Amino acid sequence: MKKSAIQRSPKKIDLKRIKRIELAPSLTVASYDDIATVFIKKIFGIKDFMITDESMLSDFIDFTCWSDKAKYEKEKLRVFNKVKKIFGVDISKIKPLYLHKIFKFIKSKSK
Repeated sequence: MKKSAIQRSPKKIDLKRIKRIELAPSLTVASYDDIATVFIKKIFGIKDFMITDESMLSDFIDFTCWSDKAKYEKEKLRVFNKVKKIFGVDISKIKPLYLHKIFKFIKSKSK
């Protein structure tokens, strides 16, 4: 019977080949949790997600658009229009498009 990867005995690990994964803090974006949940669900149709203070709008735009600048700009414009329709704000002037900056802008305009 063949052993699965989980059952195999550990091999010697080459520490030089290990990549370190580090998550950015999420203190700022966490303060907009209520907006974030609605935003990601309504704009991108995603229910379960993880974002940090370094998360940007482009992280959620279709990856197939990245290699085609015209297609990417068209998709970004589609997202801007959807945000305007749902939240009533124009986020096109926000630079860079960090999600926490977008959420802060939405919150400031909803008062």
